[in-house]
Amino acid sequence: RARDFADLASAYNSGALANRNIVDNGNFAVHQRTGTITVAANTGTNTIDRWECDTANCDNISIEVTQADDIPPELGEGYSCKVQVKTVESAIASNEIVRLMHFPEAQDCQRLGYGTANTKTTTLSFWVKSSIAGTFAVNIYADDGADIIGSTYTISSADTWEKKTLTFAGNTLGVIVNDNGYGVYLQWILVAGSDFTATDNTSWAAYADGRLAYGHATNTHATTDESTWQIAGVQWELGEVATPFEHISYADNLAKCQRYLYRIDAAGNSV
Repeated sequence: RARDFADLASAYNSGALANRNIVDNGNFAVHQRTGTITVAANTGTNTIDRWECDTANCDNISIEVTQADDIPPELGEGYSCKVQVKTVESAIASNEIVRLMHFPEAQDCQRLGYGTANTKTTTLSFWVKSSIAGTFAVNIYADDGADIIGSTYTISSADTWEKKTLTFAGNTLGVIVNDNGYGVYLQWILVAGSDFTATDNTSWAAYADGRLAYGHATNTHATTDESTWQIAGVQWELGEVATPFEHISYADNLAKCQRYLYRIDAAGNSV
């Protein structure tokens, strides 16, 4: 508990206590499309609200994405996003990539101070559970300046919830335009061919394919039938520490998601 209070104090000093999570629907509670979403090979598909699964340049793979009630007990509420391979890829070509992506809006990213002398350090935290242990890549791509930085995390034990915390330096290279376009892409890499792993991305630099998944070493999800990868409690915030996951009401979470998707029934009522 003392650690939690210290982390919250750090968040306050960074200028954010409430509304500190830049990620919308980081607990995956809002799923207006409902049910299982199938992602075919070589497609980008909207899944759980505000999240997209992309299988670029793949030939065979088919993936199912579901809202799962399996979560780490420490999280306490919400759901996880479960990615499961249903048709395997025959081989991993150099230009193939599978990733889960989230796109914070540009005007919600102004607090980052990117492209200025006051750029901010940020921390990304999340829980992950995978049927395959190994090393996986994550990156932040700043859309307006086409700049990228990345990191890796290691899943030590298969089928076990593990919390990961990654800290990223602020970006001095390019300003995020204050509009309703893409601010950044947050990308969790599940599979990456050799085209995407060759160039160091541990500091901000101009985008190059080789920087997209530098350090990523585990591609067997694509070739293992029924393999699973799950994520929960995603939080991206200012500062150098991961504060406890920020729980917001379902109503507020839904309203944020309805900015991008609003489902209505035949009578014109919100679903």
